Amino acid sequence: MAPPPVAAAGLLVTFLLLGAAYLFAVPMFETPDEPSHLEYIAFVSATSRLPVYGARPEVPGEGIQPPFSYVLSVPLFRALVGRSRMLLDELHRLNLSMYDYDAEAVGANELLYHSSLRLRPPYYFTPKAEVAYLRHMRWPSLAFGAVALICTYLACLRLFTDPAIPILVAGLLGLNPQFLFRSACVSNDAAAAAIGAGLFLVVAAALTDPAGVRRSHYLWAALLAAVGLLTKISLLVGALVAITTVSCVDRRGLRARVMDTGLGSAAALLLVAPYLAWNLEHHGDLTGMRAFWQTAAQLTAHDEFGGLVRYFTGMYWRWTFESYWSRFGWLNVYPPTWVYLAFLTLTGAGVLGFARSAYASRHQAGHLPALRLYLSATILATIATHIYLNVRVPQPQGRHLLPVAPEIACLLAMGIVWWTSSGQPRASWRTTAWVLGALFGLAVFCLLQVIVPAYALGVRS
Repeated sequence: MAPPPVAAAGLLVTFLLLGAAYLFAVPMFETPDEPSHLEYIAFVSATSRLPVYGARPEVPGEGIQPPFSYVLSVPLFRALVGRSRMLLDELHRLNLSMYDYDAEAVGANELLYHSSLRLRPPYYFTPKAEVAYLRHMRWPSLAFGAVALICTYLACLRLFTDPAIPILVAGLLGLNPQFLFRSACVSNDAAAAAIGAGLFLVVAAALTDPAGVRRSHYLWAALLAAVGLLTKISLLVGALVAITTVSCVDRRGLRARVMDTGLGSAAALLLVAPYLAWNLEHHGDLTGMRAFWQTAAQLTAHDEFGGLVRYFTGMYWRWTFESYWSRFGWLNVYPPTWVYLAFLTLTGAGVLGFARSAYASRHQAGHLPALRLYLSATILATIATHIYLNVRVPQPQGRHLLPVAPEIACLLAMGIVWWTSSGQPRASWRTTAWVLGALFGLAVFCLLQVIVPAYALGVRS
C-alpha cells in the first residue's frame, strides 16, 4: 500500500477527475434548484446587492439562502457572461414558473425553457446550446468539495495513529456518489461540507494539541461558525456542537474559557453583523428563517404523502438515506436497488461497529472517547434538525446532511475498521483498499450506468 501522502494525493486526484466527469455528464440545470442558485449569482453580479424574498421574490426558490458561496462565484460569472441582464431576466422568468409564482412567465424566454409536458423524463429543462458555457459555473462547487476532502483528511491525520484511517475517512466522503454529484453542480452544498470539515479540523486540533486547548481554537471555531451562517443556516447546528466540544475539553479553567468564548463570539459577531442587520431590515428576523418558511409554503404538503405519520413511517427515511448516497437529477434518477443495499450494508456495519467499539473502550484514556461523543452529538443534532424541518415541510433530501458528512464518514470508518483490523495497521490498510475500491466502483457505476444512460435515453423532443 502506498504511504499516506501518496495515497491522499491519489485520492484527491481521483475525486477531482470523477467530479469533473459528473460535472460534464449531468446536463445543465438537471440538479435540484440549480437554476435558482445560478440566478442568485446572476442577480448579485448585476445589482451588487442581495435579493429580497417578498410576495414575488427577486430570486424565487434559493433567494432565501445566505450569500457567501454566491458572492464568491460572481467574478467567474462576470468573466463568462459579462454584465448583460438578458440571462438574469431569463433565469428569473424560468424560476417564477418553476416555483409556481407565474406559470406563464417562462413563455417569453429565448434561451431557457421549462415544461415537463414537452420533455421526456428525466429532463426538466431545454436550455439552448448558446448557454452551454454556464456549465463552468459548477467549478467552484468542485473546489469546495476538494477543500472538504483535504480538511477531513488533515483532521483524521491528527486524530488517528493508524495511517490507513484518514485515507478511509476521506474516501468515504469523496467517493460518495451523491457528494460527487453535489460537488459538480451550482449550489451551496459543497461549500457547506467544506466549512463543516473545517469545524471538524478545529475540533481535531483541540483534542490532540499537546499544549491543550488554546485561544486560537475558539477563534477558528467561532469564525468558521460565522462563515457557516453566511453560507447555509443548517451549519449552525454542527458549529454549536463543535464550539461546545472545544469548551468541554478545555482544562484551563472557567475564566480562560469564558474569556476566549467571548473573544470568539465578538469576532464572529463582527463578521456577520452586516448580514444580520440586513436580514432584520428585509425579512424581519436576524437569520432570515421567516423567508425560509415563506418559500416553504410553495412546496408539497404532507397530505400528498398520506399525512404526517405515514410520511415519517414511510418515504422520509428511505428517501433521506437514498439521497445521501446516490439519488441524482431532481431526485428522479436513481440506481438499481442493489446499490442502495450495498450502501445500507456499509452504513449498518459502520454504525454498529462504532457503537460496539465505543462500548468496548468506554474506559479508554486519551482523546478518542471525546471524539466519539463529538461525532455522535453533531450527527444526531443535525439529524434531529432535519426531522424538525420535515415536520414543518416535506424535504426528505440527504444532501441537507452534507454539513456533517465529514463526521459521518469518520464514524463509519471507525466502525468498519473495528470489525476488521483488530488494531493491526496491515489489516486496516486491507480494509481501506477493499472499501475504497468498492466505493470507487459504485461511483463509476452510478456515473456510467445510471446518469449517462438516463439522459441519453431521455432525449429532448
